[in-house]
Amino acid sequence: MKTLIHLLTVLAGTYLFLLVYLYFRQESFIFFPTKIPAQHRPIINQYHNASISLSTAGATLQGWFIDRGTPLIIYYGGNGEEVSGNLFDVSKFSTGSLLFVNYRGYGASDNKPSEKTLFADALSIYDTMVGEYGFDPEQVILMGRSLGSAVAVHVAANRTVKAAILITPFDSMINVGKTHYPIFPLGLLLKHRFNSIKIVPDLTVPMLTIMAENDEIIPKTCSLNLLQSWGGSSKLITIKNAGHNDISGYPEYWRGVNDFLDQ
Repeated sequence: MKTLIHLLTVLAGTYLFLLVYLYFRQESFIFFPTKIPAQHRPIINQYHNASISLSTAGATLQGWFIDRGTPLIIYYGGNGEEVSGNLFDVSKFSTGSLLFVNYRGYGASDNKPSEKTLFADALSIYDTMVGEYGFDPEQVILMGRSLGSAVAVHVAANRTVKAAILITPFDSMINVGKTHYPIFPLGLLLKHRFNSIKIVPDLTVPMLTIMAENDEIIPKTCSLNLLQSWGGSSKLITIKNAGHNDISGYPEYWRGVNDFLDQ
């Protein structure tokens, strides 16, 4: 009996330690800031004139603006994505200007990321492109990948936009987390909730969702829950054989994106 009690005490202590650890270290499980890879330097040099620096509250964000007329496509990357890699895909977009800006702590952007700062920065960037660069809000299309889908949803809920493209999206960080950490009370632990499901029923702009058939990060139920709760017209494309990180390497991905842009 004493052995059992000792074992239960050790297990309980370990569990409590993990709860505390997860709470105070949760940013390291959600955000993976990545600097610009050396192999991206040639394409960055090619788009040197497109480099852009945007000042927001407490940070300077660096990215690239490729001016090709309307619409304006504002891209929001995943939680481990340094967005200069999208410069390799500029020619794959059938139309529009493109804006790729790194989150705080990613690439050459300074400061640290959080749900609050990502949301605030995204609104500030939108306001700059509309106010200073003169883009019509009705010609702004938001494109968010993975974590960036939640950023796109937040902007769509707070600003006027034409449409949204959500790549491997999810309904809430809590629901995604429950898949990977089912033994922890994430509803109590998470500070960065990215609770898109609470917002999307009120959104009426057209939306395209692109899912990966073999997504190992975002459960299909989380993506479908978001899609089915969307308040406006929506379309789903599932890329066969694709995983979470290689989805944009399939021709069907770009066909779906461009068909939506061309509508």
